[in-house]
Amino acid sequence: PEIKIQDAAKGCLLQLGVLDDEAAKHANKVFDSSGSGQSYDVFLSHKRTDAKDFARALYNLLVLRGVATFLDFEYQEELQLETGLSELVASCRNFVFVLTDNVLASKWCLQELEAAVDNRINIVLVVKEGSRWKDEEGRKTTPFPGPNIIAELPDKVKPVFTRKAIHHSDEYYSSFIEMLMKKVTANKPTPPEESTSTSGTFSL
Repeated sequence: PEIKIQDAAKGCLLQLGVLDDEAAKHANKVFDSSGSGQSYDVFLSHKRTDAKDFARALYNLLVLRGVATFLDFEYQEELQLETGLSELVASCRNFVFVLTDNVLASKWCLQELEAAVDNRINIVLVVKEGSRWKDEEGRKTTPFPGPNIIAELPDKVKPVFTRKAIHHSDEYYSSFIEMLMKKVTANKPTPPEESTSTSGTFSL
């Protein structure tokens, strides 16, 4: 789709530091003032071995639309350890948890999710296209973690998985963007000069 191609091209320019885009500039102001108590719009949690490229694409998608996003491989896990994981998550308005095959087996990702629950952060579940989980018979066929998987998680995070997730789809990329933006901008202050490239709404 045309929007996906535009995002990919702008994302490359963003990573090279040569993109002249007002929305991205607004999002990046947070990074420049991260030590001044500035909060992020989104903490993006993912398992690197499952979703490194996907998380980078999500990061670009959000920043290009003026959403200040914290991505751990952008700033290194060491920063989280120095700052304090709970404090870092608490500084974000939203917590986007990327669901992939092995993310629930990651101690680090579960700690991030627990911190979001403890700090009452708005949690958004995003299922990466193609991800599958084992059913009760051990067959890796289910498109969302079932009761057998959720039962093994810490008690405090189990209720998170009763909410409706956003399923990523390349085929329906525009709708995916609209759903995601609706979730992460619901409680986001909008400065007068901010502009985004999305329009309309998508009913969930």
